Amino acid sequence: MDNAEILNETQVADLLKKSVRTIQAWRQTGDGPPFNRVGGRSILYSKTRVIEWFNEREKCSTSEYAKGN
Repeated sequence: MDNAEILNETQVADLLKKSVRTIQAWRQTGDGPPFNRVGGRSILYSKTRVIEWFNEREKCSTSEYAKGN
C-alpha cells in the first residue's frame, strides 16, 4: 500500500459530489472507482485512485459520450 489518503464511501461521495447510494450502486455494477474490502465488510478507497478514476472520464464534448468513451 502506498502512503495515499484512505477514504470511506461517505468521504468518496463527498469528494465526487454524489450520494452514498450512488457510490454503492457504482460499486455493485463495477462502474465506480476501485476499492478495497478490508475485514470482510469495510470498504475503503485510495484518494489517489479515486481522483485517477475521475480524471480518466474527462470529456471535451457531449458527443464523446455517444461514442462509448
